Amino acid sequence: MYYLISIFLVRPPNLADPQKDMLPFLQAAKEKGVEKILFVSLLGVEKNPIVPHRKIENMIKDRKVLEENIIAYVDKHKNNSLYFISGNPSMVKEIRSKLKSKGIKKKNIINDSFRGYR
Repeated sequence: MYYLISIFLVRPPNLADPQKDMLPFLQAAKEKGVEKILFVSLLGVEKNPIVPHRKIENMIKDRKVLEENIIAYVDKHKNNSLYFISGNPSMVKEIRSKLKSKGIKKKNIINDSFRGYR
């Protein structure tokens, strides 16, 4: 038997309705115990509410799928893993704080903050 613990998610090109097409998948992943979801989005998507990428990010955030997956992973692996956080400064700060509150040592947290490309 095989277990899926991580998902690398890329939005399908012809996706018209993220609520209909992606939400059931994200809910099933959560129910099946997927520990990690990495979603390839768009640069500047936080400023564009129309694109499907933004809607998918919001579905993940709204249902706390990503946060719950991170916490589940941390609870399972504790300080036996390195945690690499990459993203905008506020997201990096928030996740770093959560990791520290779960007892993860500073030496096990690597971060790379960026504000975007110019």
